[in-house]
Amino acid sequence: MLTVRGAVRGTAALVVASAAIAGLGACRQPSDRTVVAVLGLGAQSGSAAFAERVVSRCPDCVIADDYAGSTGADVRAAVADGADVIVARATSAVAGAEVVDAAGSIPVVAVDVLIDDAAWYVGFDRTSAGVAVADAMSRQLGDRGGALLLGGSAVDRDTDVIESGLRDGLTGHGVDVLAELDATTATADEARDWVAEQLEGPGGKQVAAVVAASDAQALGVLEAFEAAGLPRPWPLVAGIGGDLEAVRRVVAGDQTFTVHVPVTQTAQRAADVALSFASADPGADLTDSTELSGVPAYVFEPVVVSVGSVTDTVVRDGTYTTEEICAGDLEEACADLGIR
Repeated sequence: MLTVRGAVRGTAALVVASAAIAGLGACRQPSDRTVVAVLGLGAQSGSAAFAERVVSRCPDCVIADDYAGSTGADVRAAVADGADVIVARATSAVAGAEVVDAAGSIPVVAVDVLIDDAAWYVGFDRTSAGVAVADAMSRQLGDRGGALLLGGSAVDRDTDVIESGLRDGLTGHGVDVLAELDATTATADEARDWVAEQLEGPGGKQVAAVVAASDAQALGVLEAFEAAGLPRPWPLVAGIGGDLEAVRRVVAGDQTFTVHVPVTQTAQRAADVALSFASADPGADLTDSTELSGVPAYVFEPVVVSVGSVTDTVVRDGTYTTEEICAGDLEEACADLGIR
């Protein structure tokens, strides 16, 4: 059972694991408890699974998570709230550097987005993700034509490795990369405008696939197809991220692939690492780790999600329910596909 307390020593609300699940016992003051600050870890990043793991491993721990984001200011607020460890999903390399700098001597556990100089990273290898989705795309594309490649944001520290993985996956199968976008913002709008230009160019009719570094860009690609009035079936489209709307686009038959990382397992492992650093669960086994860019890490294998694997991937591991995926106008499509 979790109870939410009002703000203490700052603006953060503290989610407190009770001393007894079935009934609240006498509580010590928050300053006597181990405080795990959580920044930027939303529902789609496994916040519920993270909290449940902390409760099970450390009933007296406090989860401080009422922060606007994962900026330096948010970290300073967490420090003021007495954080013993900070778990953060940064939005970019610049934001990640601010997190570590503002945390000072407090250990930072980076989730999903690698942060230089973090105490630990829990997530996936972007190079592997790029290779995996490009491999899947290449196999399905065959010899039908060439592909466009959209790189990631200029401020994303993982852009180069994602692009390398995407490029290697395509060229390794002999796919002709017709053009590459050196993205600035990696937004849907930027992707839409660039793809529209490629379709109007001399090589537009050769575009049989588009591989993007993010699902947001994949959405922009689809918008470009629609705006150009392309007849269906559209060129194949792949992105990386595994967000709910991307999975729904896969079910709808608009997006061909997305890349998913097991969110529940990632969040649970991040909780184990955080509690170990906070000395709230010194018995946590951290021996099966590796290293990524000099940061100790638990690296999960990315999983390519296609229309035929939705049930066995994002549904089976608890990331999304069939109700979430099949809501609204996708009920009939889900029934036809046997997604349940």
